Amino acid sequence: MEGIIAGLWADALGIQPVGVRDDFFELGGHSLLAAGIVDRIEALTGLRLGAEARYERPTVERFTAHLREAFEVGAS
Repeated sequence: MEGIIAGLWADALGIQPVGVRDDFFELGGHSLLAAGIVDRIEALTGLRLGAEARYERPTVERFTAHLREAFEVGAS
């Protein structure tokens, strides 16, 4: 899952590679790119991740942990 998220971020940012601990905003990301990525992930998964996913989890590692938690809550 981390590889998929890192790939989405790399595509959106136009850079390679994106590491699991790289900060999206430090790499040049901004709120519109973040919103687009979260919207895309929500469309692919059917989950609602919320606005905090865009800003409070700026690394692939933290965002993926949030996504896994969302899956677990949705599955229960």
